[in-house]
Amino acid sequence: MRWNEVQSDAQAWLEAGRQVLEVSPLYKDHKRLEKRTGNYRLTNPEKVALIGETNNLRKRAKRLLKAEISDSNNMSTPLIQVSYTDFGRKELEETQGTFDKYLTDYQSTQFSWEELQAESLELLSQGFQQLEYVRPREWMARQAEATAGIYMVFKDNELLYINHSNNLLHSLNLHSNSTPASGLRRAIATYELGMDLKTAQEVGQEAPNFQPYARQHLSLTENFAINHYLQECLVVNLPVTLGRIELSEALCHHFAPKLMIKQTAIT
Repeated sequence: MRWNEVQSDAQAWLEAGRQVLEVSPLYKDHKRLEKRTGNYRLTNPEKVALIGETNNLRKRAKRLLKAEISDSNNMSTPLIQVSYTDFGRKELEETQGTFDKYLTDYQSTQFSWEELQAESLELLSQGFQQLEYVRPREWMARQAEATAGIYMVFKDNELLYINHSNNLLHSLNLHSNSTPASGLRRAIATYELGMDLKTAQEVGQEAPNFQPYARQHLSLTENFAINHYLQECLVVNLPVTLGRIELSEALCHHFAPKLMIKQTAIT
């Protein structure tokens, strides 16, 4: 199984995955589930069953089933379906209503979700190799499309940050412009430049109703300093149609980006 072929056939692979999830057994007890990454569908007569993803199916099922029981107005027992997913769980979560019906019969004879999962480690190894061919670019000269993928930020030959996105162009632009929306900018401010994050009111902005006291803001002068810092950075981005969260996680585990390690140590 080859990385490029899997990426080009992503929609058919995901249709295969959705079929596996939809015919999976119904569980009412989270203890029967494994502590593994995967996808789930929660069944409740009062709600539409939506697909979700998690890195711990047992823990997520425990929380969801408990919440559904307490919120439900009837006596029916909520049930959950799961699929243990080692490659493509984020994209499978995003499949709500995106497929043409004609794909169903086509994929069922040519694409096996179980086979894809069995090849996950080999595919991730090929994903690492794909990054070797990507040329790092200066922050201000970065090139990214409005497509899903992963990105890596370097400064002085040191890896600072890795993340995945469903829109690389949008995410990198946010990192250039919006501190409240950018974990990268806030990490640079806190761990690299020694700045204190502030509330919106403290920098003279209107506070959002849902997070009036959140410390996610910087002054105008401090934001200019973050912009200058980013101008000295290099960025590598790779479009990924299927498996972006797994590739991002594997890269983080292997390379231990500086800023992400510091964030983990604090939290």
